[in-house]
Amino acid sequence: MDINGDGIFTISDIWELLHLLYFYPGDWILSKIIETKFGTFFEFFTNDYGGLFSGIISFICWLILFAGINETFKDIFNYSKKTKDDEERNE
Repeated sequence: MDINGDGIFTISDIWELLHLLYFYPGDWILSKIIETKFGTFFEFFTNDYGGLFSGIISFICWLILFAGINETFKDIFNYSKKTKDDEERNE
């Protein structure tokens, strides 16, 4: 689990791991478009991993994911609340 390659696991590795996980969606998308005409036009290279474009894309991906999780939990809890309310009305 030594992310920074210094041979030991420290708190710095945790920060590097969080950085890696945050930028992963943007870096993955960037890796797919680097060799395309779009990537060539905008001059994307592998040294852009973890950069501004990757950060913006990652932010949007994480925002969509957490919004979806939030909506899912709201639907689950509203369904269970509606079910309890319906049961109380039927009694």
